[in-house]
Amino acid sequence: MSEQNVELHRRIEGAFNRRDVEAMISCLDSSVEYYPLLSAIGVTVYHGHDGLRSWFGQLDDAWEELRVEAEAYFDLGGQTLLFYVLHGRGRHSGAEVAMPGAQVCRWRDGLGVYAKQYAHREDAVRIWASRRMRSSRSRRKHAAHIGEAHRSCFRGWKEAPRC
Repeated sequence: MSEQNVELHRRIEGAFNRRDVEAMISCLDSSVEYYPLLSAIGVTVYHGHDGLRSWFGQLDDAWEELRVEAEAYFDLGGQTLLFYVLHGRGRHSGAEVAMPGAQVCRWRDGLGVYAKQYAHREDAVRIWASRRMRSSRSRRKHAAHIGEAHRSCFRGWKEAPRC
């Protein structure tokens, strides 16, 4: 099942890059919760397919070009983690950006039910690890596994600079 989740995550990012909202939501549950990168600074959380359609419209208003360059996908069981670089050009300013980030998606019955983007890759890994620890019956047993997951996700990766 988890290999299928990684493939679904790839399909979602491909649909995003093609600006094909309908193809994107076909991979997502109708009650999906989507936390875009800017939700950390007060921008809304998008709920359901209509919420994602609204989000796409807002992106098109603000960005002339916007695409995700996937760098690595990680299978986390019922979740997937994507390391990416977001490339864009502002519609009004013409300013170009390239920003590394991460996205965690949760899957249920072959559909995405939750997605959240992070500006710092280590934050995505740390939050995933802490949730796994809280839900674990044997925290000590999973501590070594989580440490290894953190190391394997960052093996060969440079930490994104913080502003």
